[in-house]
Amino acid sequence: MSIFLNTEEQKWLSDVFRKIDFLSVLTIGQFDKLTSCTLKKHFHKKTAIFNQGDKGEYFYIVYDGTVSIWASKEGGEKKRIAKLNPGGYFGESALISGEPRNATAIADTKVDLFILSKNDFNALMRGNIQLENKMREIMARRTSQRSLELFYSESEKKNGFFSKILKFFGAGSK
Repeated sequence: MSIFLNTEEQKWLSDVFRKIDFLSVLTIGQFDKLTSCTLKKHFHKKTAIFNQGDKGEYFYIVYDGTVSIWASKEGGEKKRIAKLNPGGYFGESALISGEPRNATAIADTKVDLFILSKNDFNALMRGNIQLENKMREIMARRTSQRSLELFYSESEKKNGFFSKILKFFGAGSK
């Protein structure tokens, strides 16, 4: 069951929206519209919010509790690729790409999420070239990160080719 947000939740959500990198190009009016379209939904502990392969219908922001994101290679075992706390967000890739969900989201605890529908999200994006470009940039970065997490062992990530590239550009750990 989804519920509308109270004033305190709207303020919290508006603050979080302003901190999300790909939304930074929005105007105050667009932030207000985004907040007014968002609902709150509760999930019980260990509940799947969505599964890898599902159609992407919503963008999510964690309000209370924690959510883990799990993904697997074809036929492989699932690996946790992210753990999200309040203010963390997920689900934007499937909204933009139209592709099925590339991971599974599980409520680690009882969790309250703010949800924004694909239709409302797409209405906001229409005609906003800056927002579309930011979204593409975020999607590319997350896809690369997910591939690294799924396909390379810890040793390869620390000592392999990608580690050397990151160190070369000053982004890797010493």
